[in-house]
Amino acid sequence: EVSDLFASQRFLEDDDEDTMGLIPNGEGSLRGRRREGPVEPLSFQEAYELSQQHHRPPNRLKQVFNSLIFLNSAEGDWRKNRDAIDGKISKWADRAAVLGCTGAFCAVAQNELLFMNEQPSNATVDTLKLANLVLTGLSAICIFQLCKLTVLFHRVSMHMTRGWPLDLDVHVINVLKETSFLWEMVLVLPHVPPGVTFELGGSNMGNFVLYRGEMVGCLYNTLRSYLLWRVIKHRMLDAYPKRHTVATYTQTELQSSFAVKVMFDGWFAAFYVAHLWLFLMVVLGYWYRSAEITACFFESATHSTCDETEATQWTSDGVNFFEKTNDFYISNAAWAMFVTATSVGYGDIFPTTHLGRLVASISALVGIVLVALLTAALAHGLTFTPEQHIALSLLEREKARLNLVEHAVKLIVHWWKLRTEKITRTTKAAQKMYRLRTEFRRIKLAGQEDMDSFMVDTVKVNQLSALMLRTREKFEEVEDLISGKKAVELPPSPDLHAQDALPLQEQQQPQVRGHTASMKGRTASVGNGLYRSDTEHRRRRFGPGKFARQDRIGKRRFDPNKWKRSREKVEVERRKMSKRAAIVAVVGIILPIVQNELIYQKVNPTAPEVELFKALNTICTAVLLFFIFKIHHMTVLFNRVGRHLDYGQPLETERELSEVVKQKKLWAEMIFCGLHLPPFITFEFGSMQLDNYVMYRGESIMCFINTLRLYLLCRVLRDAELQDLPRVHTVQRFTGVEIGYVFALKRVFNSLLAVWYIAWLWAGTIFVLGYWFRIGEFSACRLDHFKDPKCSTKEALEWTLFGSEIEANNMLYIQNAIWTMWVTGTTVGYGDIFPITHVGRIVAAASSGLGIIIAALFTASLSNSLVRSPQEEAALNLLRRNKAKQDVLVKAVNLVQIWWRKNKGKRIPWRHRRTNPYKAMHEFSRTKIMANAELNSMKNISGQLTDLHREGKYLLQYVDEMHDRTEQALLTIVRAAKEAQDTQHFLQNLPEHPLSRGGSRGASRTSSLPRETALPDLPEQAEGGDADTQPRRRKSLLGEEPRRRKSLVGNEPRTRRKSLAPAGDEPRIRRSLSMDADDAQASGHGPGGRPARPRRTSVVEFFGDGRTASVTTFY
Repeated sequence: EVSDLFASQRFLEDDDEDTMGLIPNGEGSLRGRRREGPVEPLSFQEAYELSQQHHRPPNRLKQVFNSLIFLNSAEGDWRKNRDAIDGKISKWADRAAVLGCTGAFCAVAQNELLFMNEQPSNATVDTLKLANLVLTGLSAICIFQLCKLTVLFHRVSMHMTRGWPLDLDVHVINVLKETSFLWEMVLVLPHVPPGVTFELGGSNMGNFVLYRGEMVGCLYNTLRSYLLWRVIKHRMLDAYPKRHTVATYTQTELQSSFAVKVMFDGWFAAFYVAHLWLFLMVVLGYWYRSAEITACFFESATHSTCDETEATQWTSDGVNFFEKTNDFYISNAAWAMFVTATSVGYGDIFPTTHLGRLVASISALVGIVLVALLTAALAHGLTFTPEQHIALSLLEREKARLNLVEHAVKLIVHWWKLRTEKITRTTKAAQKMYRLRTEFRRIKLAGQEDMDSFMVDTVKVNQLSALMLRTREKFEEVEDLISGKKAVELPPSPDLHAQDALPLQEQQQPQVRGHTASMKGRTASVGNGLYRSDTEHRRRRFGPGKFARQDRIGKRRFDPNKWKRSREKVEVERRKMSKRAAIVAVVGIILPIVQNELIYQKVNPTAPEVELFKALNTICTAVLLFFIFKIHHMTVLFNRVGRHLDYGQPLETERELSEVVKQKKLWAEMIFCGLHLPPFITFEFGSMQLDNYVMYRGESIMCFINTLRLYLLCRVLRDAELQDLPRVHTVQRFTGVEIGYVFALKRVFNSLLAVWYIAWLWAGTIFVLGYWFRIGEFSACRLDHFKDPKCSTKEALEWTLFGSEIEANNMLYIQNAIWTMWVTGTTVGYGDIFPITHVGRIVAAASSGLGIIIAALFTASLSNSLVRSPQEEAALNLLRRNKAKQDVLVKAVNLVQIWWRKNKGKRIPWRHRRTNPYKAMHEFSRTKIMANAELNSMKNISGQLTDLHREGKYLLQYVDEMHDRTEQALLTIVRAAKEAQDTQHFLQNLPEHPLSRGGSRGASRTSSLPRETALPDLPEQAEGGDADTQPRRRKSLLGEEPRRRKSLVGNEPRTRRKSLAPAGDEPRIRRSLSMDADDAQASGHGPGGRPARPRRTSVVEFFGDGRTASVTTFY
């Protein structure tokens, strides 16, 4: 980067005299840099010397040069390192959040002391004020350092990306110019210092409300909780390395908006939304509680209006008056904000002040935003990932292949019945035949799909780019082979004497390598799940006869652990145990419900019928624990077989119980499902809730806990959803996708039956939550068999809510409880029935939250179901094209009619008077384009990408085949040239015949090329002479005997392209395996005959090693 910076010779001058920035002209992150040709990289010293000779001021260039060098140096100043600056920003953000939130807690503590009738001048209150003052100052200092580091980070970023001059000195005035710093000071600095107190009072809809200064300061200081977001943002972004470089490269701000998108991406979004909702409900609940409390009821109140009637007797409509009382319970305020945010609004709690209504409005808006976030997050979470999409497509293909035989049998049977007239040929039978045939074709096409159609669009684009790149490389290799740039190497000829001379160990190495390769292949097959036993491996290697007897003997033996070696059989056993456990769990839920209803009917807990149901529940619990143990036992066996098949680990079928006992999930599940009330045991549990005493029987509590065993149905539903998919484990191993609860849930909510699943889920949860709500709102003090003396007190018999007395009428009717949960889950909240106890409010909150989640799931599943499939998209495009073909003539006629009538001054029909000619022309053009569209373009983007990917694969295969054929043809040419070279070398070294020495024959051998004597020149044939009198030339297979090679365009030798020969190897022999110009003319392919056609010429050049050659082919 630095070398290119000063080797460029071009600079763009900044007009700003203060910055004097030198923005280099180049590539990469340095914008605007231009190059006219390749630039050799320079060293640091050469670049520095070049900078000294530049026309710009030397000191400025030297400053930029040194700053860039030390910016990338590990020994430089930390202020020049963006990662170091970002680390310090993260630390100062943590300190600011801790100090600011601690100061807010001090403000909350002093406000709570005032709610407890403490005087504002109390020493404890002043101490908390002093602590808040100190923490406020420290948090302001941390925020100042944060802004200072942020300014420095921006300067370093602009210096690295745009070449601005780097100034490491950040002054106070630079920080004060930042708008963000001023806003943060406005949010953090205001507080109530020690020794300062005041009161704020005013009329509120005819009522007088008074607020203390400490309460106002407390509400304002809670706004410091925004400092926590900066900490969360840094924690999320710090997990991504080199994010600043990526942000510069992609021109993207990786700040708060990016962190929010990362946070609400995936299934964890529901977790984050729940925590955010809980935090905001607590904060808004505290604001609402403080807004609805008037300080006129405090002992420290000094305002004169507090003694008047309007301070104690309040009204909301001017007609109905009520006695104002302060509600100090934070649970009531949080509950009010929750029912407001979920838009339930029972009406039991409502705001009476302007500030309270403002807080309630904020809560309602927050609820809408959070519900939208939850819906978007669930919709995104229900979408299949690319890997899951491929896995689901593979499973559907395997399912289609298995169902193909069944549908074929149905089709053939129905056709045979129609053919043999066993079924009357009616319209219904014909329609059934058509349905069977259509279904068979659909399943057949689904079973014949290849991997290309299973991939998502992004994977298709990536693989298509890779295919194009590989195709281009193959084309270049073929071009190099044809043009002679790439040498063709002959394979070494076998030497039998050299093979015999090898030692025995080296001769046995190929056998050892073959054995090792077979073992490696066997290991690879084990890793891919295609395991073969040792007996099968030996049978394939040595033959079937040697181990046939052993196999027959082994088959006669009974192996009780054989089923443990099959993953499918272990999975079947696990599913059976899951179904049995679910059935026993349902029975174990019904029994506690029956005994709880007997208690509600005022039956004595020690009655025989109650003890009988307790004993039956104990038996069911024991059986359930046994089945749970067997489920985990089957899971351990399944994991062992999976490790054996996938990774080749040895399979152990013994000592699996010790591994089962070590499972933590087993003990947690057994403890959770083992909780029940055994016979002859009963108890009572009571507590104060909102100034009311509530007591529960032990049978009711255990009934509440036993209904949680319904979670065992999740295993059964998951297995039922995945049971129809064959080869699940093979596909899971192949794609690396976990096919479990999440995969089954996505498959359920992405189908057209998602509405029915959601309806059944909602109905079941409403019934369960209704029964829980009935248990929570039922007090056992109204029963006859109670032993707690507090049940006789007024708090147990007459309940109060916000100062109003309510009779503790037990909810005996289950219909009322279910109705309450229904109106709560649908966020209607009529207000006829509302919860009073803590348990009832928790159940109502769960029903409201579950209703929101189900509504979000319903929205997401409907949006996914309304997306058209590729086949539907193609059908819709074809229908639009057919319609466009019909409309294009009508539009053309209307357009011509309007044009003709306007030009002739004729009267335009009323239906065309408001038609814009230009708009009609554009509409006609679009319709014409749609009508003339190709059939392949009717598919959607995914289908077109699939076709392109498939065509790219075919093209690559064709280029590979062409490359192999070209290389084989050139190798044949090289071998022929090599044989000619060896023949010539043999003839040159052949000794002369003894008779030639005596000169009796008088002529030398014409086969020896280096000798001076040669064959005499043959007489030329006279023009028009007889061809029989001429000596006949020896012909080759290609035509006339080739003469001296000449150029096809003249007598000058042709130039050849320089071949890429190995270093030090010079060409030795050059052979041309083609006809030259003279031969072409003699054979009638030149000027003397018909016009010559271009012929391919291959020139072979051998190098020093004798086996490497360059083949140049041209015309």
